[in-house]
Amino acid sequence: NIFSFSKRFYKNDSYSVTAINHFLSSKDSIRYAVSVIPDLYPSIIVEQQSDSLSTKRTFYKGLVKDDYGFTKLSFNYRFLKSTDSLHSNQGKQFSESLPVSKNLNTDPFFYSWDLNTVNISAGDEVEYYFEVWDNDGVSGPKSARSQSQVFKAPSLKEIDETTEKDNEEI
Repeated sequence: NIFSFSKRFYKNDSYSVTAINHFLSSKDSIRYAVSVIPDLYPSIIVEQQSDSLSTKRTFYKGLVKDDYGFTKLSFNYRFLKSTDSLHSNQGKQFSESLPVSKNLNTDPFFYSWDLNTVNISAGDEVEYYFEVWDNDGVSGPKSARSQSQVFKAPSLKEIDETTEKDNEEI
């Protein structure tokens, strides 16, 4: 004496239920409407502050938002230009996972990046950005990226020119 039916709805739709048996001759039905709320893309906002004492240390404060929560947050970087021919990282992608509260709709994060830990050489260029993924269990997680930034390490010639200028001022 039980009837069950299941269907996964991806867009707004309707269905009707009609009760029929040997006691009931009329086809009386009830119509139901289903409104589907789409899972939106996550968003990410990042503010950057350079260390006043070191040009190779940067601090980040960010905020990730999504309508249903998150699965992952990462900091990503790749070398656009590498001057070290022995240990060239040019074109290689690197990623570091950051903690994110998976069940919250809004989560602030903080990150500190020290370029001394990635073996950057004079003249290198590194592109970097943050990326967040939502927890869409139907279509699969969707991601959003912060704006990409590029760090350009001064070349040896630029360092020499700056040093000479500073020495002349002294």
